[in-house]
Amino acid sequence: MTLDSKVNSRKKKINNRRKSRELVMKSVYRGLVNQIDITQIKKDIQEDPDFIRADQDLYEEMLSGVFKNLDSLKQEIKLNNYNPLPAIKAPLSVGI
Repeated sequence: MTLDSKVNSRKKKINNRRKSRELVMKSVYRGLVNQIDITQIKKDIQEDPDFIRADQDLYEEMLSGVFKNLDSLKQEIKLNNYNPLPAIKAPLSVGI
């Protein structure tokens, strides 16, 4: 194995993990905003063009972990007084 192929292999793996994390964030956001179940989210995300490039096992593991611990995550957010509305409203107000 040459040095170039090692670097490309490592880069591809990192990108796959990155895509997985991005898709998990999309899925969690969609689940919270639209109040749909995890089964439907998993089904719908497969239509995303990035899903092919993602590490699908990592995606499954992370998404399942988030939904399994959703109540404790919400409690942690509440304890830290995190208000997501400014972060959500800011991009929307740019077009106004």
